[in-house]
Amino acid sequence: MKLLKKDLKHGKIVVVVQNLDDLWHLSQIIESGDVISSKTTRKIKATEKETEKKTLFLDIRVEEVEFKEKNLRISGKTTEEKEDVPKGAYHTISLEISSTTGITKESWPKYQLKRLEQATKKQAETLILVLDREEAIFALLK
Repeated sequence: MKLLKKDLKHGKIVVVVQNLDDLWHLSQIIESGDVISSKTTRKIKATEKETEKKTLFLDIRVEEVEFKEKNLRISGKTTEEKEDVPKGAYHTISLEISSTTGITKESWPKYQLKRLEQATKKQAETLILVLDREEAIFALLK
């Protein structure tokens, strides 16, 4: 995970997801009541029969967080009115690898800041070597 911005005075942190472990860490950090800001797509009614997908930058107040296979689904209500999206409308933001998101909390508990710090540290790569009389096998621990 890459930390882009950390403004604890206003309770906002902006991160970029770099791998699946980062999504798991975020699923443990994001709680109901937090505000998540991210780019997302939403179906908008163009006419009564046709809908079109628009890419928007939305803020939602979190109600539910769900970690599934390769993405993190965060559901809640929008906190402000945007074009074609009323305030208080339900929406789900899906975070994947290379997603950028902002997390705003009223106060950040120390254990969550510590988890975030651990997730942003670069992990040392470990090389494993298994020797036999006739061959050697190398493996990189991830």
